[in-house]
Amino acid sequence: MDSPSRSCEDRASVARGLWHRSESNSPGGCYFSFNWAIDRQTSAKLVDAITLAHVEGYDRVNLLLSSTGGLLIDAHYAVECLAAVPTELIMWNMSVVQSAANMLFALGVQRYATPGSSFMFRQTAFEGVAGQRTSEKEVREQLRQIEIADRRSADFIAATSCCADFRRTS
Repeated sequence: MDSPSRSCEDRASVARGLWHRSESNSPGGCYFSFNWAIDRQTSAKLVDAITLAHVEGYDRVNLLLSSTGGLLIDAHYAVECLAAVPTELIMWNMSVVQSAANMLFALGVQRYATPGSSFMFRQTAFEGVAGQRTSEKEVREQLRQIEIADRRSADFIAATSCCADFRRTS
């Protein structure tokens, strides 16, 4: 049980396992590790932790990222929320940044990759529900949603990189 006298950093550490504070409010800011697939819970925890760092007075946050990706809708949620927090985000690829995690990585104003780390991009996909019949109309709508998600992701990555003229080459 959390004691009322615990600091925000301590509560964040216990609750989320994300908070890593440098010894002082150094120019490096604070550090968070994110070593999960992106889903509703992990994206919310990440947004909470970065928001908490801002509330604690950090204007620079280093995100130590290693993720195989996950759900694109939850990556978009995290990106939109984090873009609204007035904190400079510095992204570090610590091992792998794949699929939807590339959206988070692209959000950084500075981006670094450790030796041996890798990036992987995949096409957007969806899983059908086992045992559920699907009509042609529903399949066409799913395809339309995939195309919208692909375009949104490509536009974001292009806008946050040196590739302003990026075009999808399926």
